[in-house]
Amino acid sequence: MTNVFVYFQVYHHSTILLLADYSYHFVPWPAVSVTIGLNSFVHVFLYLYYGQSALYPSHRPVWKKRLTELQLAQFLVGLIDCTVGYLYHGFCIYGIFYGVSMMGLFGNFYYHAYLKKSLRKKAD
Repeated sequence: MTNVFVYFQVYHHSTILLLADYSYHFVPWPAVSVTIGLNSFVHVFLYLYYGQSALYPSHRPVWKKRLTELQLAQFLVGLIDCTVGYLYHGFCIYGIFYGVSMMGLFGNFYYHAYLKKSLRKKAD
């Protein structure tokens, strides 16, 4: 499971840069400002998590689940913003595709890392 997490982190960090650059140069800036702003906000907490994990490894599982939930909320808000922006203001459609891909990847990770384990425990 850890390798999957690393792969979509690489996907996320490389594609958010490309999406931001494309949006900045070819479409109105508001098309990406909410998504990039939320992403930056969430990364503050991610780096706090990395620091806390290094200092207090026993707190890691609780933080990790909450951060994944925060990331899912971030991508959902970004997806809604991009969809409304596309439908009503002519923003770039790629933001919608990006939001769907991130919701799918992080949602799949969340399901396998947390929900599936919880369902197995309840079945036992």
